[in-house]
Amino acid sequence: HYQGEIDWEALRAQGVRAETDLVGRSLKAQMKYADKLGAQHTVVLGTDELSAGECTLLCMATGEKKRIPLSASSIAENL
Repeated sequence: HYQGEIDWEALRAQGVRAETDLVGRSLKAQMKYADKLGAQHTVVLGTDELSAGECTLLCMATGEKKRIPLSASSIAENL
């Protein structure tokens, strides 16, 4: 689990609803769950992103992906 890589509380303090997968679902299952919750964006953290110090911000409506720095402030700014 990579949940320690982002300061989730700092993200929430900026008004962003943030959840992490703690049950080990596949990426497909996580995206389906995010869609069910009505999420507008998701943050994808894979090994490639982590090694680069980045994350992928995915717009759920359009499928547009953007690689951004791995920080709460960067995520909040790019929503």
